Amino acid sequence: MNKNRVLQKQNVVSAMAFVVCAFMGLATTSHSVFAAEKANTKEEQTNIDYMFASIAQKVALLLKENPKFLPFGAGMDATGKVQYIWLDKKQPYTPEGAMLLVRNALIGNAEAGRLIGVSTIYRYGREDASGKIKEQVNIELEYANGYAVVRAVEIVDKNGELTVGKAGQQPMQAKIFTPSVVEALQKK
Repeated sequence: MNKNRVLQKQNVVSAMAFVVCAFMGLATTSHSVFAAEKANTKEEQTNIDYMFASIAQKVALLLKENPKFLPFGAGMDATGKVQYIWLDKKQPYTPEGAMLLVRNALIGNAEAGRLIGVSTIYRYGREDASGKIKEQVNIELEYANGYAVVRAVEIVDKNGELTVGKAGQQPMQAKIFTPSVVEALQKK
């Protein structure tokens, strides 16, 4: 499949991503995940949104099936296929150990030029203004040219069932597509 065809397919999926995210409660009027800092190009934004939509669906499912999930990763290849990196549930990994293994796997695939987008997904607790711990899922998204953002999605308890709530986006420093990785990929 050529690059233009992938982008056309992803433009349709990107439009659907907003609908999916709105349905799931991720697109809000006060903190829309699409209102934060813009990507450098339409290709970046399309691919990041496409990958986020896939991951958001996976997170919503995980919150129902396994709410204490360990960090995991996702990688998107040039055809637009998003694949996940999971750890064996039989091994006793800490969240920090799982994060390290996932990032190392993503770095290896990124350096080999097999991925155009990567994501590290993990639960995070933060203290709100009243001192209560608010749980969220952080979805770090990176593109092959070094563009990187983190989308924080709050975890909400609705009638005893965990689901996703509001989301926000912040730029971040790339952890996988670092300047040295991007430079090496440009030489290939």
